[in-house]
Amino acid sequence: MRKRILTSAIAIILICSLFTSFALAVTLRASEYISSYKAVISSAGDGDVTVECSIVGTGRMKTIGIQSIKIYSGNGVKLTTYSYTTPGYEYLMGSDTGYKAASITYSGVSGRSYYAVVTFYASDGNGGDSRSYTTVTITA
Repeated sequence: MRKRILTSAIAIILICSLFTSFALAVTLRASEYISSYKAVISSAGDGDVTVECSIVGTGRMKTIGIQSIKIYSGNGVKLTTYSYTTPGYEYLMGSDTGYKAASITYSGVSGRSYYAVVTFYASDGNGGDSRSYTTVTITA
């Protein structure tokens, strides 16, 4: 009898942990279209600021990439916006792939602080979604 109760308890624990694993896997996804995204801002100390971005779709996407990268001064004043619709920056958006990575370089002033707000986008043709991410503030 005692062995049967122990076996039943272990079975219930295993079943519950299985459902918890499925729930965790679903919550780690950013959206129905975006699996993950990240943006990193850095500077070599010469005033130039580089923002490196990447996005992973939940599968092959019709459109996927970076909608915009907005550069702000450390005190919150928007300085410039890079967008895939701006001539020369079309490479920020891709098509028919599940992954897109891109970077931009902003010519700042050495010793000043900057951060970026990056907006990511993915669409499978039937629907789409966007997510924004704010980087840390760095000194150029």
